[in-house]
Amino acid sequence: MLKQIQKQIQIYKGELFRKSSGLKSNKKKVVVFDLDETIGSFADLEILWSSLCELDVFEQTQESFNHLLDLYPEFLRYGILNILDFLHYKKMKGFCYKLFIYTNNRFPKSWTTMIIRYLEKKQNTPRLFDQLICAFKINDCIVEPKRTTHSKTHGDLIRCSLLPKTSEICFIDDKYFDNMTGGCVYYIQPKPYNHMMLTKDIIERLCKSNLISHSSLTRSAFSRLLMDKFSNFNTIAKSDEEIAIDRSVSQKLMFHIQDFFRLTTSSNRTQKMRNYSVGKFTRKRTRSTSSSHVHTP
Repeated sequence: MLKQIQKQIQIYKGELFRKSSGLKSNKKKVVVFDLDETIGSFADLEILWSSLCELDVFEQTQESFNHLLDLYPEFLRYGILNILDFLHYKKMKGFCYKLFIYTNNRFPKSWTTMIIRYLEKKQNTPRLFDQLICAFKINDCIVEPKRTTHSKTHGDLIRCSLLPKTSEICFIDDKYFDNMTGGCVYYIQPKPYNHMMLTKDIIERLCKSNLISHSSLTRSAFSRLLMDKFSNFNTIAKSDEEIAIDRSVSQKLMFHIQDFFRLTTSSNRTQKMRNYSVGKFTRKRTRSTSSSHVHTP
């Protein structure tokens, strides 16, 4: 099992993090997440959302989207909410300067923004994400003018975020991008996350919910219509071993995020740091009076 887990998460440390002297600095530290298959598995969610909007089943609001995603906690990578909670704590304590999303998702920016706002609302962490960097082009139209390529590069990240070139970056993406390695980048590449819910279970759960209570269609008719929307049917559930690997990968992800902060934080502040694991980190929650918001460039 240990060897399997090691294969499921790859680490690429830039020169800064490989120095045996354990160099500490007070430079800006940022964490950058990919979205799809890194934070969660959202392809089926998009099918559900677009289908419900097309059928005019409910008002197309952030609140409706939140209710829909709440039906499917399996769409989120195991432990990711706990990890985001930890990063919010790091921001509040001044250890983390900013948190970014850097995605190649080909849907409109509004789609990615809804997911981000859901995460902020779910954890009561408004303004958790400082900037959303979207795909270079969508349908041949430039979306992010400061990006130069669909590949992810350190140069494009710096241009889009306006970060200093010396910023220390923890980059988390299920895919490998050669031009994001080296220097001041601590690159974590977890295996792609796929929820593996059975298609019939996805549809059945929605049909049993209150979300479609105002639809003029019967539940059986609604179910048949949704079946036609899914081009790929998943008929194989995850095994217990696969679920265990997903959980272990998330534990490793949390470990390496902490390692990033530990390796680059001045000694007098490192003494205050504790080790946390997924499921073991909690913070005192306060009621938020402001709405969730994502800064876009």
